[in-house]
Amino acid sequence: MSVDLSDEPCQNGSDDQALSSLVLEEAVAQNQQLCEPLLSGQDNSSSAQAEEQPAPPLPSFQGLLFYRLLYFLDGLSASAWGRFGIIYYNRIKHLSAGQIGVLQGVAPVLRLVSQPVWGYIADYVQSRKTIFVICNTCCTMLILSLSHWKGFWPILCCVAAMSCFNSDGVLDAHTLDFLGEAYRGMYGSIRLWTAISWGLGAVVMGWITDQWGFHWNFVLFGTMMLLMLAAIIFGLPTRSKSEQQLYNQLNTSSNNQQEQTEEEANITAHSSSNHPQLSELRKAILRLPVCLWLAEVAIIGAGMTIVDSFLFVYLQNELDTSTELCGYTVGVTVLLELPIFHFSEYLLSKLGHDVLFLLSMFAYSTRVIGYTFLTPSTAHWVLVLEFSHGITFACMWISSIDYAAVVAPKEWSTTVQTLLSTALSCVGGGLGPVFAGLVMDRFGPYVMFRSIGVVVAALFVVHAFVYFTLKQGHDRFLQQFKAERLSVTEPQATAGHDNETSS
Repeated sequence: MSVDLSDEPCQNGSDDQALSSLVLEEAVAQNQQLCEPLLSGQDNSSSAQAEEQPAPPLPSFQGLLFYRLLYFLDGLSASAWGRFGIIYYNRIKHLSAGQIGVLQGVAPVLRLVSQPVWGYIADYVQSRKTIFVICNTCCTMLILSLSHWKGFWPILCCVAAMSCFNSDGVLDAHTLDFLGEAYRGMYGSIRLWTAISWGLGAVVMGWITDQWGFHWNFVLFGTMMLLMLAAIIFGLPTRSKSEQQLYNQLNTSSNNQQEQTEEEANITAHSSSNHPQLSELRKAILRLPVCLWLAEVAIIGAGMTIVDSFLFVYLQNELDTSTELCGYTVGVTVLLELPIFHFSEYLLSKLGHDVLFLLSMFAYSTRVIGYTFLTPSTAHWVLVLEFSHGITFACMWISSIDYAAVVAPKEWSTTVQTLLSTALSCVGGGLGPVFAGLVMDRFGPYVMFRSIGVVVAALFVVHAFVYFTLKQGHDRFLQQFKAERLSVTEPQATAGHDNETSS
């Protein structure tokens, strides 16, 4: 009879292990109880504060309504002149396609210099409102004086002077500042009001121009700009919240420096000046992915400006259409802009920047190549083609506004937004019409439209290859950029917390 004795030693061993683990748990519990008063004032409190941080308050309803009104007036004033200026140059001033191309091209080239300068001044003095009012007042007066000039060269000088007071991007920067980083995605729901007023205004102005002439274009443009300037002067504070904070910091630093010796003041001025530092702007902008993004925006901008400059001339000279139909073409361009701007936050989160850019380029190339298949009997089909403009502009713009907001240093938010507008309307908008006007004069509108369509289609293929095959693109860079910025700010925040604790 055999007896197995192996169970007894195992049971004793397990009892010993259970007893030792029980003793260890009690010791750990006692140690935690002893240390709890010390830890509660340090790590636990900081983590609790991080967890209990309240979400930023929603932007006020009155503020959202006010900014929507500004964008509505901006689009309405632009529709009174905007695309109809081309017809004015062609029919009233009797300028050729080449001369119109020069006017459309020289103005953006001058804005290439002046526009970023105005953005820099706005960031330097921390008052976007002041710069916006100055620029738009001067620009309005110059446009209204355009009807008094005769001949190409006087008109060119007037347009050149007008271009020196362009501040595109300042209103966008002010709006993004009002929304804050947490609600930046609401920008599209505000920007769509420009699309609404631009489309409706263009349809109405096309009918008014046919019925009563161009005199009313100037009257309505001046009226809308006067209302917009009055709303900004009396409705906006001199400085936004972030601008006021930077302005107060600058004044505080200046007052402290006055109380120091001259040598100490010089050291402080070099080491802790609150003026925006150009090195931060260069560090953010002079990166290959950012430069490629701006180049892509410039090419799309060139394509859109070519359409803005020559579609009406093509429709009236080649297809014998009315000014009223030209107005309708502008009206339908915004129909797809409205839902895209309204759901901009959702589209950005689901599709991303790269897919939105690809949709923009595909829609554009399809649209302009489609122009070349129109005939006088089928000219009304241009309204169907113009639907795709909403995809081209809205997808590119909501993606680019968000891109610029991410890469811009806080002190340079206005400048980066003006750089975006500069790439779109100055670099692309300047070079595109000049070359397109020369091609149109020599080879005709069909070759011109097909050429720019092929260029944008080629850019679409390159971007799609980089994104889908190489797994690179705008989204990948922005993820890396955010991670890089976070890795820089976390040690600074930790150091600041340590300094407060030691003090």
